[in-house]
Amino acid sequence: MQTTSKSHQTRRSLRPFDLAAIAVCYAATLGLLGWVGLQREMGVAFFGGLAVAAAIALYHMKLIWQRDPQQCFRAFLHNTCFGAAVFRRYCAQLSAAKLMTDKPRATAGCSGRPADFAQAFQRIRIFAANHEVKIRSLARQQLDARAKHTFVLDFAHRAGAPLRR
Repeated sequence: MQTTSKSHQTRRSLRPFDLAAIAVCYAATLGLLGWVGLQREMGVAFFGGLAVAAAIALYHMKLIWQRDPQQCFRAFLHNTCFGAAVFRRYCAQLSAAKLMTDKPRATAGCSGRPADFAQAFQRIRIFAANHEVKIRSLARQQLDARAKHTFVLDFAHRAGAPLRR
């Protein structure tokens, strides 16, 4: 008589539905993101990101279809690309909206001339660089605060003071 563990039985009983459950989760995620995008009146960049994410989800389903452990692990590692596609296009949408609401300049309209495209690209680079500097300075401030907190706790511990958290 062969005994099987309860987790092995559970895995075996869920097996017919595992691919369907994953597909439903992908569809629900994309559907909810699309609904939020419609509510927030997002543009083409955001919905383009959802299309890329849908293509990535289909690729993941193709990878796990045969249930080969190597391919499943590959899909698991590649799953960050799903979120990155949505996040990048969301940021692109916000950047485009920010550029559209800036004060108009004499050459802000894009007439199709290469100089207009170059200027728009330069504005996007400057905008991204400014936000990157802000993010890095905030991260540095948080690391400095943690280092100070750790130093104080370590000093108090060595001095024999009671620790409060």
